[in-house]
Amino acid sequence: MSAVLEDFGVSPNTGQQRVLCPKCGDQNRKKTCGVNTDEGVFHCFRCGFKGRLEGPSSWLEDQLERVRKSNKERDKRQKAAAQNARILWNKAERVLWHEYLKKKAALPLGIRQSGSLLVIPMYDGYGRLWNCQTIDRDGTKLFLRGGRAKGLYYGIKGESQEIYIAEGFATAASLHLYHYPKCQVAVAFNADNLLQVARTLREKHLSKRLVIAADNDAWTSGNPGLAKAKAAAEAVRARVIYPKFDGLDTSDKPTDFCDLHLLQRESGK
Repeated sequence: MSAVLEDFGVSPNTGQQRVLCPKCGDQNRKKTCGVNTDEGVFHCFRCGFKGRLEGPSSWLEDQLERVRKSNKERDKRQKAAAQNARILWNKAERVLWHEYLKKKAALPLGIRQSGSLLVIPMYDGYGRLWNCQTIDRDGTKLFLRGGRAKGLYYGIKGESQEIYIAEGFATAASLHLYHYPKCQVAVAFNADNLLQVARTLREKHLSKRLVIAADNDAWTSGNPGLAKAKAAAEAVRARVIYPKFDGLDTSDKPTDFCDLHLLQRESGK
């Protein structure tokens, strides 16, 4: 037995709902019929009227088509951003001096400069450039509009057996230059990307030890930097380290390993 959605007075994307039965509802005036538009079925628990809905498959196809169209548009935006990233990166020049790097006591470590902006390339696990992060003199960080970010990273080459994964470039540079000199580091760009980057690196380097160098967001509820680092580490069998600021001036609410180095240098420790 079959019926159409209009018989029940529901829309195609209603999901599960209890409605008046079109067969016996006028008699009992109670919503005794269950309709599930996701599965395309209905069943009245009073009179036993049941069967399949006509048309849900068409609705599902419409939904799938909308998803396909959305994915196609997303892919188009990402490809355009990737092309812009290649143009930006190829035209960018060697960094001679930048106020942000001076403030963070960091060296360029392979990144470039375009006008007043630092340019950091963002690669996938196969070395393909998809996006760039730019940083201005004040430390404002931006990605290219419409570009992919998930799972992308910037690698700083090193001599360590471990690969460290950090959120930002300045933190990664601090790890490489001061805390674990000449270590390998991957810049994940934000805490939400730690897990995807960790998984990518685990697939590429099965025998390497991975270390998540977390931001210690103790000033933020739930400490998201540390929480997301621990989740990423658990997923890929990695170790977690994070900066501790015991005995240092924390009035500016420091969070990362770059902050730690700057405070240690200032205090002479």
